[in-house]
Amino acid sequence: MAHPGDLWPKLVTQTPDKLPLVLSGHRNIHAAWPPDAFCEYCLTVVRQGYCGPVPAGSITYPAPHVRYICEPCVRQMLGLGPDDLAGHGCTPPCTDETHVEVVHFKGGTLETMSDEQRVATIAPHYDPKGWTVRSVAPAVAALDGNVTRWEVALVPRYLDRS
Repeated sequence: MAHPGDLWPKLVTQTPDKLPLVLSGHRNIHAAWPPDAFCEYCLTVVRQGYCGPVPAGSITYPAPHVRYICEPCVRQMLGLGPDDLAGHGCTPPCTDETHVEVVHFKGGTLETMSDEQRVATIAPHYDPKGWTVRSVAPAVAALDGNVTRWEVALVPRYLDRS
C-alpha cells in the first residue's frame, strides 16, 4: 500500500505563521500535505495541516514515517481555541517549548517591579491566547530613555507543567 507522498517528491517548509506543536511527544509542523494525504482522525483530505514527527522546519516527501492531523483536530486534541497560540512569530531563541517575544514599554514601567510583578503585569495579555508567561527580563539593548525592551518567555499552555 502506498503511503501519502510516495508519488510527490518535494521539499516543503513549515507555514511561517504557525507554531510547531508537540503531539504525542513528537515535534510536528504545519506544512503542505501531499495530494493523497488525509487527517488520521477525521479522515478529511486537506491541502495542509500538521505533520510529523519532524526534526526541523521542513519535510521532504516521500516520508513514510509521517502522520497527518488537520488543524481543527489538533486544536480539539490540545483544547486550543481558534485564536490560541496566535500572534507570535518564532525567531531565535525560540524552541519548540519555550518562545521569546520582545516587547516595548515606556521607560520606568517595569524596571522597578519584581520578577513576579512583571509576569503578573504581562500575563493577562497572553493568557487568552493560550500562553503561560514564565519570565519577563530586560532585553539586551534598550531603544532609548523613553522606551525599554523586554524579553517575555512564553510556554504554550498545553505544555505548561508548572
